Amino acid sequence: MKRTFLWATTSLVFIFNDPLAAQQGGLLGKSNIYALIEEVPAIPATTAIAVSKTFGPNILSEGHGKLEALYQPVRDKATRQRDEIAAYYASRQKKANGTNEELEARAKKDINQNQLLAEMGGVDAISKMTPEQAEQAAKKAADKLMAQYSNYPATAPARPIASDLKQRDAAGATMQIIEKLGDIRKRIVAIQERLDNNIKSLQQSPGNFNQIAKEYKEKWDKIPVVLMGEVRDKDPAKTKALIAEYVEKYKSRNSYELSKIGEWFNDARAKYKVELNEYYQLLEKYEKELSSKLGDPYHRSNMESSLANFESDLITIPVYLADVSQKTTQTTAIMEREQYLKTNS
Repeated sequence: MKRTFLWATTSLVFIFNDPLAAQQGGLLGKSNIYALIEEVPAIPATTAIAVSKTFGPNILSEGHGKLEALYQPVRDKATRQRDEIAAYYASRQKKANGTNEELEARAKKDINQNQLLAEMGGVDAISKMTPEQAEQAAKKAADKLMAQYSNYPATAPARPIASDLKQRDAAGATMQIIEKLGDIRKRIVAIQERLDNNIKSLQQSPGNFNQIAKEYKEKWDKIPVVLMGEVRDKDPAKTKALIAEYVEKYKSRNSYELSKIGEWFNDARAKYKVELNEYYQLLEKYEKELSSKLGDPYHRSNMESSLANFESDLITIPVYLADVSQKTTQTTAIMEREQYLKTNS
């Protein structure tokens, strides 16, 4: 099984410039991810339990969505929680930033405050230039600014020491959080990769189902053909014995793989909880110590939005675990039914 997981593709920082969210608080830490991880049905301890969960009391039943019904509630809850986070910050962003026209005007104003672009005439002027004109204007503006600050350092605006210290504190606090989030993300990705790779390696290891099928075919080919009335066919007694022998091999391998995957699944679930605890500790540290160092609401809002997006990614963990558990349970049950049909048809 290979499932594209958000942790491998989602960028670390999404920025919503929303001072209101920083001032009034958001949804950080309110997603009950622990409960969702616990709610994911465990991989069955035995093949018989897998059959019961998939088909009910009758192994020949189609199940009629019985297994899906066990796992869908976790997926639905995860989707709702992620949607709540997305809707909350989208609403805050809209309230804080205003209309698209206001956003465009604000962005243009911010860009025009850049000294190089200002020397070039501003955004509107640059937009009317050809590439060659823009390149020439940029070089001219850069040369002018370099001369101003290199030859006449006294003309450069002085920055207050207090402002420098404040920005340094904000940068330090931001880096602390981003580095910690990056470390947690790497470990979470590693947990998934380890589980996926273990399952893949197991399914290709000596004694796997493909090897069993190959061995069976080789032995079946060697069974002599006998005359049965007017029909020539494989010796029925030897064929029946061979089928019974390999049904047991299939069932034994099925039980073995179920046990190993269940063991790895439980280990992954436990490790995910450790990383979730790391995130909550970081969140507590942010709220108690780092938030104030970020200074103005603008920077605090950006960081809160980054944390919220990270938390939204965390909510995909129980969905991934549900996928692994459901597929393993279903695959095991189907294999058991196939063996049942070989000896009861």
